[in-house]
Amino acid sequence: MSKTAKKKIKGGKVAPAGVVVPDDFVPIESIHPWKDNPRKNSHTVAKVAAAIKRFGWIRPIIANAHPRAKGEIIVGHTAHLAALTLELEHVPVRFVRLAPGKAHAAAIADNKLGEISTWDTDLLAELAKQGVVGLDDLAIAGFTPDELERLGKPPALPTGEFAETSTTRATQFTCPKCKHKWRAKPTRVTVKPGKTKAAA
Repeated sequence: MSKTAKKKIKGGKVAPAGVVVPDDFVPIESIHPWKDNPRKNSHTVAKVAAAIKRFGWIRPIIANAHPRAKGEIIVGHTAHLAALTLELEHVPVRFVRLAPGKAHAAAIADNKLGEISTWDTDLLAELAKQGVVGLDDLAIAGFTPDELERLGKPPALPTGEFAETSTTRATQFTCPKCKHKWRAKPTRVTVKPGKTKAAA
């Protein structure tokens, strides 16, 4: 873990087990993925990148402050890959301290528990009809064309080259401590089946 990341832990010391340190934007090199992560997520990176551009960072990446983990990601592997695709230099991270084995189990649980939930399709359709959420938002969220068709007229899914207005929007960040402001480098993201690339 970098010195910058360590400063996010109160007093520069390792936080007690289970203690959550407030999330903050840190250099993306302060964290790293779990190399043995069994979750296959490369096919969702483009949609997560589109969601970050559309909605911003809804939740931080969770990383492990344990001395043997050195900033290893627990939750947010796909968001980390999306941030790299978007060439973001800083990402929001919340550091927790867990034994590596427990952290790996937590990573698997986080992914699997998300698969258990189901959707109230009637309520979703009503929300879309009322304009509370747009079908294009649901498309970015990962709903399939068949699911969207049951909810209403399906929009074009975010494949191919994104529209100019959605790909060149720079994201501004502010450090909550020193109030320094910076803007991520604008990028154009091109998505093709099985491929994702970002260019300045």
